[in-house]
Amino acid sequence: GLAAETLIVTYSQATQFASGEILDIDFGETFTITAFDAAIGGNAIATVFIDASSPDTGNGVATNWSISRGIADVYRLEFDGERTIAGFFGLGFDNFDSGVTPAVVPLPGGLPLILTGLGAFALIRRRNRV
Repeated sequence: GLAAETLIVTYSQATQFASGEILDIDFGETFTITAFDAAIGGNAIATVFIDASSPDTGNGVATNWSISRGIADVYRLEFDGERTIAGFFGLGFDNFDSGVTPAVVPLPGGLPLILTGLGAFALIRRRNRV
């Protein structure tokens, strides 16, 4: 066909940076990566356009892309691909960096209790050996 399904990445927490590689841009293929300031709807705040005449594109070639903002205001990325020549639409997507640092997971409340219990068992076992 002439168009691919839109790939949508949404964030529950805004980011200011995202990057990755799109593979195999050739033969009249174009890709547009658009950043939006809301998870649904919102305004387009940054766009990257890549076509077969862009640098570092071609059959089997990995083309780097990135969106970098001064503040964390990106809530959604949309990847749209189109062809000017009918045929199969191939998209390879690799090395995606969402720009989001994983949240610190708090220590579960029961973990100290479990460790205390295991320590008590170790002491009892050691005491029985002596």
